[in-house]
Amino acid sequence: WYLENGVSRTFDAQGHVVGEQRWESFELPVDGAETPLFQTQKTPGEMTRKELKGHIDVLRRSGQDIKSLLVEYHMKLSMPLASLIWMFVGAPLALRPVRTTRLVGIAVAILVAFAYFVVSAFFRSLGQNGALAPWLAAWMANILFFALGLWLTLRADRV
Repeated sequence: WYLENGVSRTFDAQGHVVGEQRWESFELPVDGAETPLFQTQKTPGEMTRKELKGHIDVLRRSGQDIKSLLVEYHMKLSMPLASLIWMFVGAPLALRPVRTTRLVGIAVAILVAFAYFVVSAFFRSLGQNGALAPWLAAWMANILFFALGLWLTLRADRV
């Protein structure tokens, strides 16, 4: 690789710049062995929570914006627990007396699922833009739909 007009920086243990060297051109010999390293970098969605936490810590020390990554970190726990929330929403809907066709029940289920993912994406966006705390953005859809499920359960108990 032939690089032009660059800067090499040296960092201390806390991630602060302690040295800087500018250069006009720099030739970096790269053989085939290094190339796969660039292709194997994981996205936040592919990382485990532990890997993502380590990545966040490194970026935090270097002073980069990590709000988006923090939301993804918390989403890695909130999304799997959404299935538990669906139990609270789906059970009262499934136990309702059938007054209409099954097609209506399927349509309601699809609309509720779509609404969950729209609400989840909305709060994820708020968290990534700093309007909400990352943990709250990741959990807000679950909180709202758990409340809906609780309300439906209490309402179904009275019918």
